[in-house]
Amino acid sequence: MIRLRALLLPLCILVAWSAAATAPEVSPLPSPRPEARAPDALALVAEAGLSGTVAFIVVDLETGAPLEGGEADLPLPLASVAKAPTAVYALDALGPDHRFETRLVASGTLEGGSLSGDLVLQGGGDPETDSEALDLLAFRAKEAGLDFVSGRFLVDAGLLPTVERIDPTQPDTAAYNPSVGGLNLNYNRVFVEWRRRGGAPSLSVEARAETLSPVTAAVRVEAHDVVSAPGAFAYLGGAPETWHVAATALARDGGRWLPVRRPADYAGEVFVRQADEAGLRLPPPEPGAAPAVADVIARVESRPLADILTDMMRYSTNLTAEAVGLAATRAVGGSAETLEASAGAMNAWAAQFTGFPPGDPGFRLTNHSGLSAESRASVRRLAEFLVAAERRGFPALGGGRAATLRGLTPDRPILDEGAATPAVAASVRAKTGTMNFVSALAGYIEPEAGRRLAFAIIAADLPQRAAFAMDEVETPPGARAWAARARALQRALIRSWIARYAAPRLAAASE
Repeated sequence: MIRLRALLLPLCILVAWSAAATAPEVSPLPSPRPEARAPDALALVAEAGLSGTVAFIVVDLETGAPLEGGEADLPLPLASVAKAPTAVYALDALGPDHRFETRLVASGTLEGGSLSGDLVLQGGGDPETDSEALDLLAFRAKEAGLDFVSGRFLVDAGLLPTVERIDPTQPDTAAYNPSVGGLNLNYNRVFVEWRRRGGAPSLSVEARAETLSPVTAAVRVEAHDVVSAPGAFAYLGGAPETWHVAATALARDGGRWLPVRRPADYAGEVFVRQADEAGLRLPPPEPGAAPAVADVIARVESRPLADILTDMMRYSTNLTAEAVGLAATRAVGGSAETLEASAGAMNAWAAQFTGFPPGDPGFRLTNHSGLSAESRASVRRLAEFLVAAERRGFPALGGGRAATLRGLTPDRPILDEGAATPAVAASVRAKTGTMNFVSALAGYIEPEAGRRLAFAIIAADLPQRAAFAMDEVETPPGARAWAARARALQRALIRSWIARYAAPRLAAASE
């Protein structure tokens, strides 16, 4: 049994798009116990006055028995909460020690520093390859004795399908919505920086990593007086990828991230530059496949999958979720030709893993990150998944730096004055999912003493969301205020559940 306690999930924000869902018949859940003095969930939801729908459930983690819920079977968009099942799926299929490999392979003979054949940069699906890794790969090739290539320099990203963008409904400029492929660099994004020194602004496009930021020509940004797009930047496509930016937006020094749509071209161009720095001269990159049998000149490995997933949960990186999800589907022999096909394989796995019927509308993801117009889950299925993950030794929301809530706090009492229930300290391990007019939270409540709980909350105002063109507006009016009220409701629900269900006296009284 795999026991993984490193998957840390603080509150992460993800922006996505979703449409309304039709509610199936809802099974009744037990009413809160009358001896509990804290407000029940229905009262808290009514008090919050949040527009749209609020679905919630809390269950006993040991037995899986529901304790309280509302709209528990209504499929709603879960946004980045989808990364929790993706993490467990990847661990189950690949194992926590799995490492992705990026290689340089040769189709010819290397003699006296000269390769009489083609050199191939072969991607292994690593979601975390960066400019520093390519720099290391170039120096390792140099150390292996490679000085000159007489043939072609090919870029092979065919291990995974190339997807131009995770969700086509997002704005072109959304860096959280990049391409995905077998060869990914710097999360498939570039950093555009502009500086004014008296006259026209100077623009640079960099393949920025933590300690290395080479300039890249794979993406070009040009300033124009008029840009026909809702924002300052307009994507024109092409090769190299070309963007126009309104000159008026460059009045002051600044910079921003932009997504990359042609990841193999990007990685190949940057590698040629890094190879040149290492003293290795290469011809311009071309797309091509590595031969089935080839000599490995150099390689770099990723971090262990468990560490990659820890950061995926911490920073809610969409590219990581899609890449590891595709790799997991490929490992189990499922269809990984598209994100939707791969998510379908994960849905079937989740049904078997959790024990609900295959094809259940309460768990239908269309990709692995939650950045989708169609992904839906009910809070009941999410809670059941969390219970199954804990029982099987895959705590999807593992330990680490956890938020701590108390059943009674001096600044905002949760219990009525004079309530006999004592204060209860508990750690909350939870994953957030946030999009415009949708806010989700699912995880575990673990008191210092008392009953352990699993919960899921999704609030969604889909009519209000549908009133805006999400491919043009990243944050519509009112979205931030709505999200703040939703998060306040989530905190109130969790405090109530700690006070009413996790307290040792009440947990023992119900057994």
